[in-house]
Amino acid sequence: MIRTHRHQDFTCKNGAKDIEIIKAIAIWSVTLLMVPALIARPDLRSRTQVGRLTFFPDTERSRVYYYSPFDLSIGTTNEGRPDLLLLLTRYTGTSVHGDQGTFTPYSLLSFHIVMLTPDSEDLIEARKAINAEWRRIELKPLPIRWLDAAVIYTPVDVAGESPTILPGGDFESGEQNSSSATRSFWTERYFTVRLGPHDAQLLWKAMHEGQLIMSLGYAFYADGVGPDQPIEELRGSPELIAELEKRLGNRKSDEENDKINAYLVKAGALPIQIDANHWPGLCKKIDINERIPPDYPVLRIYCFDFNNALNPDLFAKVVDIEATAAAFTGRENNSVRLKVRFSQLQPDLYCQTVRSQFAVRLDKPYRFRTTDILLNSQMKVHDWQERTVWTNILDVTTPHIEMPPEPDHENGEEGEQNGP
Repeated sequence: MIRTHRHQDFTCKNGAKDIEIIKAIAIWSVTLLMVPALIARPDLRSRTQVGRLTFFPDTERSRVYYYSPFDLSIGTTNEGRPDLLLLLTRYTGTSVHGDQGTFTPYSLLSFHIVMLTPDSEDLIEARKAINAEWRRIELKPLPIRWLDAAVIYTPVDVAGESPTILPGGDFESGEQNSSSATRSFWTERYFTVRLGPHDAQLLWKAMHEGQLIMSLGYAFYADGVGPDQPIEELRGSPELIAELEKRLGNRKSDEENDKINAYLVKAGALPIQIDANHWPGLCKKIDINERIPPDYPVLRIYCFDFNNALNPDLFAKVVDIEATAAAFTGRENNSVRLKVRFSQLQPDLYCQTVRSQFAVRLDKPYRFRTTDILLNSQMKVHDWQERTVWTNILDVTTPHIEMPPEPDHENGEEGEQNGP
């Protein structure tokens, strides 16, 4: 079964107490974690392999080295089946939106992704290979800017069938506390693909008509001083490689990413054989109307401040969400409070899915606020905002502000002025 990962639920009726908690966390985090993470500058031109570890030196600090991510794999359940879930949801409308009786498919395919981490022996052997004074060598995880993935599938029993490419998905944290990005890589994440009605029905049909082979390709891109020639190549079938190349091209075509020099440092492809008849738990259907059941993905939140390096002064962004529960919670206004975080320590995590331990009412609006934590440990708490539509994505990326043009003194133009 796909593991549900709940976000922290606060019981404070007084918002001031929440702010003090956030501020204490901010100061502690910035002091202990920020400096070594943000000044990392790996030299990707110099690569050394020792056992399972591939590592690169820092361009400025002679005793600091960075090791690449390990291979990824699909998690398995206690029953031995692949830990993935195809969830088809029909949204039947709410009275508040005036769309009762309508049926809107909202479906997703979720994978539990696992990465091994180096043990102490791996790290010691790598340090010894680097320098005789190995005890003074510091090994850190390579700072990852982007982590892309693509999924294709092919029915086993249909001869000559071409692979079907699924739409792009997002990685999300699978760990309650993922703030240790400066000390080790993550060990588990979830890769989720949002499916349209056509893709969802095709995949559901293919999974129930017989076995199919699914392949998940992935690619890690890191910041640093890059080589003239690629140090890694994309892997998988031609269709899978073409899709990953397409997604990288889309990233580079974004004008916000023009100044980011990220290089491919790790790639792989995971074959997954699926038999929904043998493992019926791989597929589920659910209808929702004016409430969302507990542990269901309530809201999808995006923040590209760190993934696209939009604001160098911003260290972290905290998003508070407040909704109305469908059952008694013991809180003021029967509310449920949820919280997600984005930070410079993990710029590749730009998407978070909010889940609640309580059923949430869709016929009631939700509200949210963001708190910016700056590199100097100062905070900026923004006002609460209200949203009435739950099915829309919430994007909390800092708005881009265009600077006014400088006055053209030669032509006597002082620019537009405010006021008389």
